[in-house]
This record gives sequence, structure tokens and C-alpha cells, in this order.
Amino acid sequence: MTSRDACKAALAREQAGEPTTSSRGPCHSAFLVGGMPEDLRDEVASMMSPAAHTSLDDVAVGTLMADAATRQATDQPWGYLARCDIARRMGNADTLQACLEDLRRIAPKHPATKWALAATAERPSLWVWTFRLLLLVGLLGTLAHATIAMRVRRRARSSAPRVAAALVGIFLLSGLGAGVARASGLPNRDHLSDFLIDDANPEGSVPSTELQAKKPLEFGYFLQDLAAKAEKASDRGDHATAARYYGALLKAAPTVAFAPRQMCVELEAAGDLPKAIMACRTAVTGLGSTAADFIRFVSLVLASKDPLVPEERKELNAVIAHLQHESQLGALPTMLRCEVDLRFKDYAALEACATELATKAPADPKTISFQWALALQKHDRGQALQLIDRARGVGMSGEALARMERATRAMTLRRAGFLVVLLAAALGAAFALVRYRREMSRRRLAV
Repeated sequence: MTSRDACKAALAREQAGEPTTSSRGPCHSAFLVGGMPEDLRDEVASMMSPAAHTSLDDVAVGTLMADAATRQATDQPWGYLARCDIARRMGNADTLQACLEDLRRIAPKHPATKWALAATAERPSLWVWTFRLLLLVGLLGTLAHATIAMRVRRRARSSAPRVAAALVGIFLLSGLGAGVARASGLPNRDHLSDFLIDDANPEGSVPSTELQAKKPLEFGYFLQDLAAKAEKASDRGDHATAARYYGALLKAAPTVAFAPRQMCVELEAAGDLPKAIMACRTAVTGLGSTAADFIRFVSLVLASKDPLVPEERKELNAVIAHLQHESQLGALPTMLRCEVDLRFKDYAALEACATELATKAPADPKTISFQWALALQKHDRGQALQLIDRARGVGMSGEALARMERATRAMTLRRAGFLVVLLAAALGAAFALVRYRREMSRRRLAV
């Protein structure tokens, strides 16, 4: 059973009311391993499960996950299902109705759509209204904290990021339903918020902490406007512009991984690898970061054409060490460590790493490619050719095989050239020695 299957089974048992079942462990593992839209939705469903102790932070992170799933797979139901999960837990009828309409439009025949439609027939129970009250109390407490922080100047700057981070998920969530209502009532507007966005400088448009606290609902609409503009820019292929909008979203919500994750993707697509690496480095430290964020960061650093310094190797090894705690990733962290050793041409470390990898994934093309790199470094043509045959047998791509064959031929030619030069030098030395002896013999005879 895969981690995703285990998550879905646990969710089904929770829905059936089994008191000792919790989906958090298996669903979080599936989310860390996969990070696909379906895994994002399952993670949100687990966080919003009736058996879960859902907090305001869970609501905030779940909302961003739902948004990410929708953007990654606009023609699939997962993001909309996640929004329905949140709306159902919150008892938000407007948001629930909006996501159900999206499901009818996007995936009317999907089994999950039918389940979501059937689930709406249930009336909100007492705990739903209790959660609404708790959410309202938490919201009022957040706003009160922001007001106090603004009055105390020496704490204003340090409190601003926390206030913004607390508001992000809450008002993105509230805007999912309310934003639909506002947009439908104002058909000529291309934005939801009264806070306008300067397309030339989106970060400069982020309202101050004072305005965020005074108009929190408008701030929620503003965040939706930023995300919508980023998505449109990405869809038309303007990835640099999309990255700027996500940069503004990062400024507004600096503790959440969503914005820097999307920045990283857009900057990579735009060809700006150094800035993409910086964005990915921010994403791995943010709230809601996934194993996919860590893997993307390592891959981008290794793809850099610039020389890497020892400090970067330490950073990469620290990231990989974090991944090694995720048992569901299997041999992947070891493969990444071998990649780092190869990039830094540390062949002693690579040999130890490849030996370890051979016990975990002996038939994986990556394992064979590391073993081949070691054979090439040792100028072992026979071993290199055997490993190419093994790679062909396990289904390595034709392009990768062609590169290995070219490199092996080049190594053979260099080796042959070296031997020719060595032989020529030996013959020259032998010829010089013969001439020297003949000359010495002739001189002795002349005497």
C-alpha cells in the first residue's frame, strides 16, 4: 500500500467515525513524499477532519494548500475539494456553494464530486458553530494584538510580520466566498480589493500594517488579487512578472512557504537561476514547506553553472540530512548526496555513497550512473562499458545512454592518446640511448 492509499484509508475510517483512527500521520507522509495536487487535497481533508483539533494556523495553511492545488491542476477537482473541506469545517455556506459549483463545472462525474455534493445535505452540527465562534474570537484577538502593537512603537516593526502571517490564511479563506459575491456584484471591476496593485512595483503596493489592521477584509481581497495576477502572468508565459507578484505576496505573508515556492518555480521558468535558488532557500524555511521544496532547492543548486563553494556543500548536506528523516522518500536522499559528492568531485565520498546506494536501489539508473562515473574516473573502460549495458537493461533514457557512451569513448581516446605519447617517448628515449652507446663505442675505437 502506498502512502497515498494509507492516507485515503485513514480518512475513510475517520469519516466512518472510528474513534481511535487518525489520518494526520499517513496523510502528512503522503504530502511530504508526493506534493501532488491530490496529496495537497488529502492533507487539507486530514487537517479539517472532524477528528482533528483544527487550529487557526491549520485553516491558514490549508487555504494556501487548496489554492496551490487549484493552480497546479485547474482541470482537476482536488483544489476545489480542499476548499469544500475547509468550508464544511468552518460552516461557511457561501464558500461551500462556490466550491460545489466549481466542482460541477470542472469534474461533474468524478466520484469525489458526488461525495461532496452528498455531504452538503448534512446540517452543520453544534461543533461547527462552536468553531465559528472560536474563529471569530481568534480574529478579534489578532486584530486587538495588532492595534496594541501599533500603539507601542518599539514593538511595531517586530510585530508586523506576525500580524500579516496570522491574517493571510484567515482572510484568504473568508475571501473565497465573499470574493465571489463581490466580483459578481461588480462585473466591471478586474480586482476585488480597494487596495490597488501597482503592476510596475507590486511589492510597493502592499498596505502597511496599520491599514491591514484597519481593513482586514480588504487585505484578504488584496492577497487574492495578487495571486490572480501572478497566475495570469504565468499562464501567458510572463514568468518574470509572475515572480514579482509572488514577491509581493511574500512580503505580505513572509512566514508561509507558498509565495517563495511559486517564486522559485516562476524564476526558474524565466531562466533566472540565481534568484530562483534564493526563493527556494526561503521556501524551505517557511510554514507549510514540503519535501518537494527541499528536493527542488538541491536540484537547482546542483544545476547552477557557477562554481560551488564549500559553504554551499555544507548547506546542501544539511538539507539532505533533513530529507533523510522522511522514511517514505526511500533512497532519494542518498541519491542527492551522491549528486553533491559528484558535483564537488569528491570521488572517495562518492564511492562510499554509491556503495550505500547499491544496497538500497541496485537497479536504479541513478545508482548505475554513479558507478559508471567512478569507473570513468578510474579509467576502467571495461567496467564503464559493462555499466552502460546494465543501464540499457534497466531502461535508462536514450539521451543519457548516448552521453555515457560519448564520455566513455572520449576517455578511451584520451587514454589511448596518453599511451601513444608514452610509447613515443619511450621509443625516443631508446633511440637516443642506442645512438649514445654507438657514439661512445666509436670514440673508444678512435682512441
